[in-house]
Amino acid sequence: MMNAQEDLSEKQETRPKPVPNKYKKYPFEVSFFLWLLLFITHIYLIHEAAESFFSTGRIWPFIFILVLFLILLRSCLSMRQRRRRAIFLDSYQFRPAITNAVAKHYPHLSSKELELVSQGLRQYFHLCNAADRKTISMPSRVVDLAWHEFILMTRSYAQFCDRGLGHFLHHAPAADIGSPEAIAQGLRVAWFHACEWEGIDQASPSRLPLLFAIDDELNIPDGFKHSLNNDYAAEVGCVGGCAGGCGGGG
Repeated sequence: MMNAQEDLSEKQETRPKPVPNKYKKYPFEVSFFLWLLLFITHIYLIHEAAESFFSTGRIWPFIFILVLFLILLRSCLSMRQRRRRAIFLDSYQFRPAITNAVAKHYPHLSSKELELVSQGLRQYFHLCNAADRKTISMPSRVVDLAWHEFILMTRSYAQFCDRGLGHFLHHAPAADIGSPEAIAQGLRVAWFHACEWEGIDQASPSRLPLLFAIDDELNIPDGFKHSLNNDYAAEVGCVGGCAGGCGGGG
């Protein structure tokens, strides 16, 4: 009897805890003062390169510095766009029909557990925004089902993708993604950004991120299984505890 209680207590302690709906600091965000310093430095370099051109006739230093400035400007504008999208993702309200459909498929889930599924769906879209069009494999069966239901609301989903991601996020079944290496790479991208979101050391995790833990902890019968002993942080391969699903890509 004592062992059963200890097992139950341990299970409760390891259930995925709700995580913040937004990053403490968006991973693609650079402080305003750093941007200001970089712009001032580049303007000074452009000025120096222009003076060098007028005095010596050498144009290549000026062109080189100007190209670097344009790259910096593009990066700054891209960061601002992704931040606006992240703010939209933070505030977006998913329709109750999504969790209602999930509840019909998995009737054992409580209302709080269904809220956790919605949170996982929101987090997945955040990870896609942070990954900037890199393919991210879906680590969770139950969150994948919620995503499927959202896609069926075609007009709402298209508008959501436009404002929240800047492009339409297609759903690609594992069989269509390609080789096992491509699926593994998508899981590594998901693992990296999910760990970054929750402040987990991706190389030596003390727990699984929400999207990697939710299927097991919500007792999803056909859920994906992930282990702490995995190679998601490795440069090549997906060996320990790897069972992936669908992926999203622009």
